[in-house]
Amino acid sequence: YGLLDQMAALRWVQRNIAAFGGDPREVTIAGESAGGWSDCAQMTSPLSRGLFRGVIMESGSCASRTAADAQSAGLSFATAAGCPASSTTGAATAASCLRSLPESTLLTASANYSAEFASGGPELPVPPAQAVADGDYTRVPLLMGTNHDEGRTFAQGFASLTEQQYVQFVDQSYGAQAPAVLQHYPFSAYPSPYTAAYAIGAIWTDSGFLTGIGGCPTQNLAAQFASTTPTYFYQFDDRHAPGLNHDLPGYQWGAGHAMELAYLWPSFNNGFSLYDLLTPAQLQLSHQMIVWWGAFTRFGAPEAQGQPFWPRYASGQLMSLRPGDQSRTISAARFGAEHQCGFWNAG
Repeated sequence: YGLLDQMAALRWVQRNIAAFGGDPREVTIAGESAGGWSDCAQMTSPLSRGLFRGVIMESGSCASRTAADAQSAGLSFATAAGCPASSTTGAATAASCLRSLPESTLLTASANYSAEFASGGPELPVPPAQAVADGDYTRVPLLMGTNHDEGRTFAQGFASLTEQQYVQFVDQSYGAQAPAVLQHYPFSAYPSPYTAAYAIGAIWTDSGFLTGIGGCPTQNLAAQFASTTPTYFYQFDDRHAPGLNHDLPGYQWGAGHAMELAYLWPSFNNGFSLYDLLTPAQLQLSHQMIVWWGAFTRFGAPEAQGQPFWPRYASGQLMSLRPGDQSRTISAARFGAEHQCGFWNAG
């Protein structure tokens, strides 16, 4: 239903954008994180054809689950919320029960629930990742990218782990592959305090552990898109961007997940204004990104006078976004080396 709601909004835009001075033939959709999942789902849904002519995907992926898995997860959620479904009551009864509950009950029950788009229906006949690999999607210009340290945003909870506990975590997470992971991500390679958080953040970033967001999976997805549609790939490389919270004094966020948002949307905050914390050099990067994103939205390519040339990713080059007017192209090989993609792609 979330995907269908988005389509309804896009159809509304098609009907009404001219009244606001817009052109229905020049609509660009943009999303970050779960919004990036939505981007990919819209690109691969047959029901969305013709509703947009460009896509911006920030720190996203083509994550999805099967319809059977989605229904199983949904029924488990209903049970946790106090609306159990059985062979006699059925899913429809559970859904009706859920609609009658207060939002606080639903939110509490959803604490461990992870929602993803489900494939198998008319809106997503096949998994989005498969559709992209097959080239069966709406082929429009795409600006997409990732942040250098995506995983650090999610790894704070491991900050207090000792080296032994870190090794145990990797053993439990990677089984027979754990020794190789520890060889590539040794505890000693990361600063203290919060060493385990940095190490796990690096593993999660490079492997794309969180639904394919970050590092090697994002690069592989960009390569798939680039083989069939104009694709402009970036890495947000301001590794001193303002952090999203102050829970761990001195925590080095790097360029964590969601930390590029304040550069594009000054109103973005996480309980406090991150934009107000940007240094003059970071404000330069903010301006540069806004110009690039705006040019892509208007022309279908991030090309603007006075800006560094941003080639299509098919050339093997991506844009490294850096503060102080230092943004520049880097090679796909360099990106792969930074994220140890030779190791992760082989596994």
